[in-house]
Amino acid sequence: FFIKIGQRVIQSELTEKGRLKVFSANVLESVGNINKDDILPDYLTPSVLWGIAGDWMVGFIEKNVPFYPTDHCGVARILNNNINPQYFALALEYEGSIAGFDRTNRASIERIKALSIKTPDKKTQDDIIAKCSKSRKLIIDAKDKMADVLKQKEKIFESLI
Repeated sequence: FFIKIGQRVIQSELTEKGRLKVFSANVLESVGNINKDDILPDYLTPSVLWGIAGDWMVGFIEKNVPFYPTDHCGVARILNNNINPQYFALALEYEGSIAGFDRTNRASIERIKALSIKTPDKKTQDDIIAKCSKSRKLIIDAKDKMADVLKQKEKIFESLI
């Protein structure tokens, strides 16, 4: 594993047109962009992000996607071809919730390194990720349909009033 915590970013450094998306404790959404030098060696492998100073959450960034982690964001990269990085992200999220990581029990590098994560063979990991991806797509499609139905309901309601 390659494991690193980002560097402090102050609000005035954020810009709309920065070349790197900035991730902080909420690793699922960028907090803005920045024009600082890269602090990661490269982007040739996917990155698993975890929030250190907020609610426990784990994110995933595909390879070749540049970003900038703050000091409230941890980054892990898998250096072993027998571990699917997306599977590792799911497993880390689960193990972190078992460990009780949250705003007070912060997920420091030392605590992350202390976790023990068992992985099945690569094919099983890949199968699990494929099933999760299929389920996520179904959930997104259902939410989109619900939003459409709510819009139609609003139109009908407005036409009757």
